[in-house]
Amino acid sequence: MDLAGMLQECGAVQFGDFRLTSGRKSKFYVNLKLAATQPQILERIASEMAKLLPDKAEVIAGMELGAVPLAVALSLKTGLPYVMIRKGERVHGTGSRIEGELLGHVIVVEDVAT
Repeated sequence: MDLAGMLQECGAVQFGDFRLTSGRKSKFYVNLKLAATQPQILERIASEMAKLLPDKAEVIAGMELGAVPLAVALSLKTGLPYVMIRKGERVHGTGSRIEGELLGHVIVVEDVAT
């Protein structure tokens, strides 16, 4: 089954009236957070994303929450290290917004596309 079929089968492709982060409206929504909870689908997403990476990619970065599973899966698929980026400042621990080392050419993955 292709990725589109997998996304439909798991219920990640939804139809209705949705308001996007941009404020625009859409008649469909692809819930990648839901899809990423299924190991076979997450592996397929990572495989497809890996094909699109430039050769110079050295680090994968994912914004919390939804992009972190994608960054981890892509890291496992490619062998490249990954970093997690927090949306806001932390007041405890190290206080860092970035977990991991930002070295070289960083590729940022996102769980939303509009």
